[in-house]
Amino acid sequence: MNEPNRTQWQIRCAFNGFCKQALKREAMNAHRDTKRQQSREVTFSDLSPLEESQLVTYDKYFADDEAEQSFIIPYKNI
Repeated sequence: MNEPNRTQWQIRCAFNGFCKQALKREAMNAHRDTKRQQSREVTFSDLSPLEESQLVTYDKYFADDEAEQSFIIPYKNI
């Protein structure tokens, strides 16, 4: 179970290799995620007019209210 005594140089090389491998795998994951995201994204210029109209929403909170549809915040000089 005990590892043989390693020199500082061997430990440094092993750690260096570990770090390089971790960075390489992280770069591969980032590249894969970017490609996946780009395959799902659509630019607005590529949308049809029907698809564009589905992205619009209108706030109808006060539509049925006959009261004034705005409010005033009083300002006091202090």
